[in-house]
Amino acid sequence: MAVTAAEEARDGQRVARGSIPLSLLLTVLPLADFLLIAASGFFFYLTYVGYSQAGIGPYMLTVFALAAITVFIQRSRGTYDTTMFIESFWQAKTILAVTTATFGGFVVIAFALKVTEEFSRVWVFSWYLSSIGLLFWRVGLTRLLTYQLAASGRMGRSIVVIGATDQAHAFLAQLRRMNHPWNVVAGIFDDRISRIGPTFGPYPVLGTTADLMDFARSHRVDEVVICMPWSAERRISEFIEQMRELPVYVRLASDLAGYLSTTPKLTLIGRIPLLDMLNKPIDGWRLIAKLISDKILGILILLVSLPLMALIAIAVKLDSPGPILFRQTRYGFNNRPFELLKFRTMRADRGDEPDVPQATKNDPRVTRVGAFLRRWSLDELPQLFNVLAGDMSLVGPRPHAVAHNESYAPQIHAYFSRHRVKPGLTGWAQVNNLRGETQTVEQMKARIAFDVDYIENWSLMFDMRILIRTVLVVIRGENAY
Repeated sequence: MAVTAAEEARDGQRVARGSIPLSLLLTVLPLADFLLIAASGFFFYLTYVGYSQAGIGPYMLTVFALAAITVFIQRSRGTYDTTMFIESFWQAKTILAVTTATFGGFVVIAFALKVTEEFSRVWVFSWYLSSIGLLFWRVGLTRLLTYQLAASGRMGRSIVVIGATDQAHAFLAQLRRMNHPWNVVAGIFDDRISRIGPTFGPYPVLGTTADLMDFARSHRVDEVVICMPWSAERRISEFIEQMRELPVYVRLASDLAGYLSTTPKLTLIGRIPLLDMLNKPIDGWRLIAKLISDKILGILILLVSLPLMALIAIAVKLDSPGPILFRQTRYGFNNRPFELLKFRTMRADRGDEPDVPQATKNDPRVTRVGAFLRRWSLDELPQLFNVLAGDMSLVGPRPHAVAHNESYAPQIHAYFSRHRVKPGLTGWAQVNNLRGETQTVEQMKARIAFDVDYIENWSLMFDMRILIRTVLVVIRGENAY
């Protein structure tokens, strides 16, 4: 339902006058986590060790030190930013990683100093598990509480915008798409108020930039966002100087070009700030981590699969004449061609197929053994050799046949963006019901959207999720023919 200007104005007034600032909650959370972790350590000390005036010193020093270090590292990783309310999986992953690293570091240091005998192992392990559990519980409760308070107007971030411009329109449109209830736009201020009218989209125009000073003193304003072309340097500088009198954050919205990027951020080359428009998706240590995981997991899966692959090879050879392996040129990383390997599942004497038609349900070209292999995705196992050769990854966008690339590329915008990473044996699209035959361009667009989402949000944990979900998809056998 569309939000009227009057409703927006009322929401802005309510947040500005009496609600709890979101920044206050984000400030309190580190203290809450510190107390939870410390209280947990003290509780298990009393439970498993027992109070001793002589022995309590090392335990309490450890309790407060580890609690403080855990919270400090979590804060440096951004777990106390508003992102925490949005990315639950990322939040849980960070908590698990930081807490494990902190407690693991304590064990290593205690071992190096030869003081491990002074601490109860049961105490350390119980405290570690309870700390993770308490932090998970706190995150869930905080997320629930924040959404409820924000939805009822009792908590939020009050935002005003300077400039009724195309930039402001793009900024506000993205803010609405995010749909975070704690972001409340009180209104717009612009010196051209006589030409703009009483509203700018669904938001009220509250006055000129001079009126903003009075508004910010009579209402609670948390953030002022300047939405003006970066070329208007003099006017932007004047606004910033005026805002120095107010206890608010002043942000400069991206120039229009910045909205062309899905992950815009500033990078410094020397002292020159540059706006990133596109990022290399997997680089540096992330690239090394993915490469190592591909090699290690690839070798392990291959060793386990070798006896099964030998049986499959015999079955394919006995079932129908032709080669055991099917080899086909596919496009891989950076659109470079490579030879993909699969167990042959179709008759070898079916003639030329320049258009490479996709397999369909009850396809007469598929052999008896081939149907079984396709049902359980066993025909893909030889691609483990592609992974070890470096042409593919265990997880990534599935490589399409050359003919399919040439067919879909002109019809789908940024189709080849899926080639910014290595193709995968399985992928994010495949575990989201986009496995097998694509009958329409819309289905292929949906597959590409999942591929791009994977590339832009890659992590090792994301890969593990996809691998686990792949097993479940294979068991269900959806779209496998």
